[in-house]
Amino acid sequence: MGKKEGKYVFFVTQNTKVCNVHFSPEDVLKVPGGKRWRLKDGAIPLKAGQAPVVLNMKRKPPTMRNEAQITTKKPKVSSTSDVGSIRYQPKSLLSSALAVVDKVYKAMVHENKETK
Repeated sequence: MGKKEGKYVFFVTQNTKVCNVHFSPEDVLKVPGGKRWRLKDGAIPLKAGQAPVVLNMKRKPPTMRNEAQITTKKPKVSSTSDVGSIRYQPKSLLSSALAVVDKVYKAMVHENKETK
């Protein structure tokens, strides 16, 4: 079975995989309980411009959301290390880096007080 128009020639063989939307619904055999559909003998693919209406449908626009609907990940806090508590911050890189430097500085000051 095949389609012969112009220079393009398409033939379906035993090993060819095709999408069912390129054939009319009457040409597709849906076997109950079967995993694979079959084509009737003599089934001819539709022309490129004759795709079913489903393929020509427009998408619906994306849903508008406010900030209250958007959920962000909470930072994971580790109780074993003050410095390791900053793993994920949804802030800017600069403010996250400053927070890490501040934690390290406080840890060093605390450690320095214990050694005196």
